[in-house]
Amino acid sequence: MDKMDKQRLLQTVETARSMLIGMIDSKFEFLIRDIENSDGDISVGNISQEKIYPLFDNLHIFKGTKPITLIRRNKQIAVKTWREVYIEILKWCDHSKHDELMELRNKIGGRKRKFLSDNPDGMNTPIMIDENLYAEAYFDTEFLIRTLFEILNAVQYNHRNIFVEITERKKKFR
Repeated sequence: MDKMDKQRLLQTVETARSMLIGMIDSKFEFLIRDIENSDGDISVGNISQEKIYPLFDNLHIFKGTKPITLIRRNKQIAVKTWREVYIEILKWCDHSKHDELMELRNKIGGRKRKFLSDNPDGMNTPIMIDENLYAEAYFDTEFLIRTLFEILNAVQYNHRNIFVEITERKKKFR
């Protein structure tokens, strides 16, 4: 590993560490405020079970989860669905890799439809990323993230600093 790669890796680790420390601090601040403002009836069972993961770590862990926060370079964006995560990241990518995404239109896709296109025709759930740039968003969670990963890799977008905070969905019992 050369000196530049080592410096970039160390910077990525430092960025992730400071981001996670900030997240932990905010969670504890929230818990402290909750305790201070309560009437004394707080139980550990009420503490939520949120977890933070790198977005492209182990895609299968996201099945059955709900995203809460999208995190990139100490910026946090509240999200409610995996589709919102997908759209937000594609918009980030378009901001810095617009020409590369425009070149990918109508070239990258599955068996039946394109992942990126210059128009929404033939897409089940087209999302407009920019003028003449549409992304297909009709996928389950895992395939949506796999598709996003494939697009980002094709344009060489740095996704190593993207994290997502998730919570597990409550199971419904009959």
